[in-house]
Amino acid sequence: MTTPSELAEQIQTMDFDYFINAALDRVPETMDTREGSIIYDALAPAAYVMAEMALNLADTVLNTFTQTASGEYLDYRAEERGMTREPATYAKVTATITDESGNPLVASVGDRFSSIGVDPVFYTLTELSSVAGQATLTAETAGEVGNSYIGQLLPISAIAGFGNAELSALTIPARDEETDDDLRDRLLTANEVINFGGNVADYIGFITDLADVASVQVYPTWNGGGTVKAVILNNQFLTPSQTLIDEVQAAIDPLDVQGDGYGIAPVGHTVTVVAPTTRTINVALNIDTASNVTVEDVRQKVEAMVEDYFNSVREIWGDINADNRTYTVTLYRSQIIVALLKIDGITNATNITFDGVDEDVTLVTDATIEELPMLGVVTINE
Repeated sequence: MTTPSELAEQIQTMDFDYFINAALDRVPETMDTREGSIIYDALAPAAYVMAEMALNLADTVLNTFTQTASGEYLDYRAEERGMTREPATYAKVTATITDESGNPLVASVGDRFSSIGVDPVFYTLTELSSVAGQATLTAETAGEVGNSYIGQLLPISAIAGFGNAELSALTIPARDEETDDDLRDRLLTANEVINFGGNVADYIGFITDLADVASVQVYPTWNGGGTVKAVILNNQFLTPSQTLIDEVQAAIDPLDVQGDGYGIAPVGHTVTVVAPTTRTINVALNIDTASNVTVEDVRQKVEAMVEDYFNSVREIWGDINADNRTYTVTLYRSQIIVALLKIDGITNATNITFDGVDEDVTLVTDATIEELPMLGVVTINE
């Protein structure tokens, strides 16, 4: 069977030369068909048009199927299934504002601030805190660019008595617009599981569709019939802030009317939204390098590679095992070895240990505790 990609590649081979030669093959041999001849010049424009049509046809074939569509055409495929591409979100940060004497200053909702730098990020004050001088600001630019700054802020609005403003914490990180690959995976996965009536798949769909949640583990009947535990990660696949937990709780099952169906959860379901338990794991390893490479030459690359591996594990942290309906999160030494051997200059990697133990680590993920792996110290033994 020919796949859409293979068919498109076949069509793309039909270029100008293909069409002009096919046309000239049908001209009697007694006629001059050399380039520049009357018959050649008469057929050439049509051959160009046919070649352009072939390219357009190849694009049409690719954009007809979810597996190969891209951009707005993939969006159309998603709309046919009642789904849309997840948009970029806006980072929310905590800022401390003081007056000229260093005392807490109460600014106004709508006041604007800017980060310091060549490409500043602009923020708008959207909520005042119960803590004097603190406020929640929201980035005006969507996407992960709003996650990147911690430090002093400059006032854009005129604020009477203003002295200083510091962005002290990223409260709810933002995410970029969903990529074609991620949207495609979500569309294809949606064919495998039916979301219905508050089943686990339904909760996973509800919660991950929220703007600031990247992943969730759902535990039904964790504290008796009708109870549901949802353990969430923020858009960076990290432990969520209490602010985000509260927002998700309110959207799913508000605490003041739990079980009454005033959130997304069905009537009779009592949902508890929590953060996972962070487990910091130290990694030690031995590496051999090429004769012209020292350990110091590759140290930063090794640390970055191990960090990338931990990041990849967190990205699949919420994947449920279809066979037994549980979650399994394991750190494999072999995968770190494979990743390290991709670094130029490293010839071998051995003796990988997690917290000093020469074994793979399977984290605890059950209705009692849900561990999230975080990288501690990377030690390279020479």
